[in-house]
Amino acid sequence: MPQDLVDSIFKSLVDHSALNATTLRALKNCEIEQLSLAGCRGVRDEWLTPFSSSSRTSTTQIFQNYSPPPPPLCRASFDQEEDSSDFMDCDIQMEEDWEQHSPSTLCANKMFPPSYRKAQLTPPPLIPKLADTAIHDEESLFSSSSSGCTSFLSAESSPSSTPNEESAGSLGADGDDARDYSSFCLFTTNITTNISLLDLRGSPQLTDQGLLQLGSLHSLEIVKLDNCHSITGSGLAAFSLSNKLHTLSLAHCRRLTDEGVETIAHLPSLTALSIGGCRCITDRALFAIANMVQLRKLDISQCDLVTDTGIEGLYKLEWIEELSIGWCRLISDQGLRALCYQPGRKERLNVLHLARCCITNEGVMHLGNLSSLTELDLNGCSKIRSSALGSVLQKLPRLKVLDVSYCPDIL
Repeated sequence: MPQDLVDSIFKSLVDHSALNATTLRALKNCEIEQLSLAGCRGVRDEWLTPFSSSSRTSTTQIFQNYSPPPPPLCRASFDQEEDSSDFMDCDIQMEEDWEQHSPSTLCANKMFPPSYRKAQLTPPPLIPKLADTAIHDEESLFSSSSSGCTSFLSAESSPSSTPNEESAGSLGADGDDARDYSSFCLFTTNITTNISLLDLRGSPQLTDQGLLQLGSLHSLEIVKLDNCHSITGSGLAAFSLSNKLHTLSLAHCRRLTDEGVETIAHLPSLTALSIGGCRCITDRALFAIANMVQLRKLDISQCDLVTDTGIEGLYKLEWIEELSIGWCRLISDQGLRALCYQPGRKERLNVLHLARCCITNEGVMHLGNLSSLTELDLNGCSKIRSSALGSVLQKLPRLKVLDVSYCPDIL
């Protein structure tokens, strides 16, 4: 289908929360950039089956199944100097057999120029460099000539095309270099090709086994898994190859463990991470997060087991601009003091949420070192007094938002 029609259908399905396992299977060969299942009822592991690479077979297997070998006489004739008329009939018959059975007939006229086909007894070898994108569905592979060429050209023009795809799309019109042809492989567009946003928020029945089917989503940039209560974190290994992933939200995943956080601690491009409300998280997870040196935003609010030791372990995160540690009741003045004097805090930390933390006037005084603060949340910090806060505010010239609600000693 034309891409504009696919986009229109998909938007309508999303707007009406009508996506389900059946519609996802129907869309598995379409180009979709944003997949949102938030609000869809009953999202389960089987819904993600169309994303699984195990549901597809390699191009090598397709060629083995559908490309008959040339007759023995033609194969032996390559290095023999004999009258070409002896092999003319065989040559013609072989070419007819190839064009009849080979899956390359989808784009045969465009991909293999007549001059090249006439110069060779057999078409050039097809090396399946994009084997992972070939699907198991035979009907979609041999559906029509026009759809096959459209899929190839669409993938060639996609900004997320890999170097192998680009080389596949650069076949010369005259067949002057056999390597151009050998680098080409037949493939069809898959739903996993261009998805940059995956939104599965509010899917309590989704488990780690379902997430493990998402390993082929290499173009992911944003993943939202908030309120997926059955996820422990082992399924996050599916994103280990998503080198473009910059935003990951796991808020209120009640069963998320320290081990689960450790599986994504190596992602090089991650700049925003939310694990707020994940009450099984301890200082061990924060030590793993400390390796995400590119982080700009971090939310660990309502992680009841996080202590001052975990906050001290974040000293490697020099680029943090927004930090939320509200409702972490085990964080005290000691942790706040360590935080305020860590590298980069004075120059870069703009937003700090400390709601309901057990800090006193002594801890608040250290906030004066954060001269770049524009937003400060002290909601419910009932041990803070006006005198201490007033002296601190004089050192925060950029502060624009201050929340001191439920602080009875603040006048």
